[in-house]
Amino acid sequence: MRELVQILISLEIFTMTAFIVWIELRTRLKVAVLHAETLQKLFDKLATTQESMAFLASEPGKRLLEAVATPRRSVVFRCVVMLARCS
Repeated sequence: MRELVQILISLEIFTMTAFIVWIELRTRLKVAVLHAETLQKLFDKLATTQESMAFLASEPGKRLLEAVATPRRSVVFRCVVMLARCS
């Protein structure tokens, strides 16, 4: 009986972990698709190099460059930070 309980608990922990990873990956995929679509629309509107340079020199262009250059934190790092804040 104990062995069955241990197996079920292990299976439940694995399932929960896989579900959380799946949700995170699905969210990242949606964000990446939205980001790609937004950039595609932006590049479609900026037909010439001069228009592109003018946009990148503007305030929204600078914010776009900052957003692209910002490093992303890994899922593990965010989980560790979240757990550290809870304790």
